[in-house]
Amino acid sequence: MPAPIPVKLRQVACKLAASGEFTQEQVVELLESYGSTASIKRWLKLLQETGSLEPRYKKPGPKPALNEELLAVMRGIVEERPDLTLSEIADEFTARTGKVTSTSSVSRALISLGLTRKKKRSGPRNATKSE
Repeated sequence: MPAPIPVKLRQVACKLAASGEFTQEQVVELLESYGSTASIKRWLKLLQETGSLEPRYKKPGPKPALNEELLAVMRGIVEERPDLTLSEIADEFTARTGKVTSTSSVSRALISLGLTRKKKRSGPRNATKSE
């Protein structure tokens, strides 16, 4: 997707189009390849609706499956038992909320919560013998 047209250029185009001295087609010719009549109409509408010509940004991708309430449950599980694996956290989450979630969703949720999981060692660390 190309970068949005700079705000300064949008402002100039909207001033020229709104002044009545130029038609939208003439403004497009002045802009060369930076816009179209449809762009100018969108910019004028945006200016009328928001009072700004800043481009609207939308976060790409689907909305997260877990809302704040469910993330709080996930945080509670990890704080109570920090040595659980992702699949064990998913199972405990399902038991508490009734919502089935994947290990991928658990991993993304933990990242969004800023939580890390430090596993406890089940035994002593392997050591190499020095010669």
